[in-house]
Amino acid sequence: MNRREAIKSASFLIGSATAFTSLGFLSQGCTPAAENNWDTLLNDHVQQTLAAVVDTIIPTTDTPGAKELDVQLFIVKMLQDCHSPEDMQKALNGLKQLDVNSEAKHGNNFSTSTAEQRHDLLSELNSAKEEDTEGLVSAYKLLKRLTLRGYFNTEYAVTNITKYKMIPGDFKGCVPINA
Repeated sequence: MNRREAIKSASFLIGSATAFTSLGFLSQGCTPAAENNWDTLLNDHVQQTLAAVVDTIIPTTDTPGAKELDVQLFIVKMLQDCHSPEDMQKALNGLKQLDVNSEAKHGNNFSTSTAEQRHDLLSELNSAKEEDTEGLVSAYKLLKRLTLRGYFNTEYAVTNITKYKMIPGDFKGCVPINA
């Protein structure tokens, strides 16, 4: 074996070892993140309650409402990916407590209440100065903040309400300057 063949074999060996170790990193990068229990906790009833909350916060008028623009899906995604498990549990407990309060006050759950009944319940939470024992006020404020963020980040709101311009102002390259 001469020197060229030895260098060729060594470089092939080093290259293969590098390729195999990098393939391991690639396969780890493709694994999904650890799943949380939010999907299992968020049953159909809780989803309907969340949709009713966002619809009450920003109802449909001459512009589409938050429910129509699927802001509730944005809230679920934000709670899953960007908030702590404590915040997720606080939001879930708040939605359940909202149903309990609605049944106690109106005799039916929040999602089947009339728009006026839902508005009254959320207005009470909005005007509350101090935290209640169930954590409902802080859960409502979290959901309201996420609803507003989600609504104003939709394509409809950005293009029709806030009049977003990708490039603000016009560029005028040939303008005489008075010095």
